Amino acid sequence: MRGNALIKRALPSAVTLIGVIGLLAQVPATVAGQANPPQSAQQSAELEEAKRLSEQVNQLYNQGQYAAAIPLAEQALTIREKVLGPEHPDVATILNNLGGLYREQGNFSKAEPLLQRSLAISEKVLG
Repeated sequence: MRGNALIKRALPSAVTLIGVIGLLAQVPATVAGQANPPQSAQQSAELEEAKRLSEQVNQLYNQGQYAAAIPLAEQALTIREKVLGPEHPDVATILNNLGGLYREQGNFSKAEPLLQRSLAISEKVLG
């Protein structure tokens, strides 16, 4: 029980930190020192779909509709992992968003591993 209390107190700070890191993850890959491999038309279309889903997630989050946003965030995560790989900054961003949704619902056991993975990717990729 004490562990959950610590997580509840630490997660808002972690989410804020990860949110800042998430903003840094939006920096173009060439600026961050990564080369983007050429994308096929199919991959570009899939990434556009992930972007559209992420925009919906943000709208639902702002409306407090966390349960409705979660499946969309999971879809966006699946697409980005498939197209960009599991350690891309955009994957870290959606992991952060998904973890934040679970945190808002009070589901800390689901939020924590997502937020930790987001932070690990950001630290590895962005230094």
